[in-house]
Amino acid sequence: MLPDEPSTAAAASPSRVSDLDRKRVVEVLDGRSRRRVERYLRAPPEQRRRAIEVVSIDPDEALPPGDPQ
Repeated sequence: MLPDEPSTAAAASPSRVSDLDRKRVVEVLDGRSRRRVERYLRAPPEQRRRAIEVVSIDPDEALPPGDPQ
């Protein structure tokens, strides 16, 4: 599997885009692939992209979706 190809678990899990300053969910993306997140981050106009200060992606697939740990 290539690094930016989602595993079965990652493809089934959504990605949540949050505004931590305003404490709200901005968008929910289908899947957790690197390419999907990159496309999302390139989509806004330049002024809005410049306002993004931090991007954090949790690549850990150790726990399957719904695992209570």
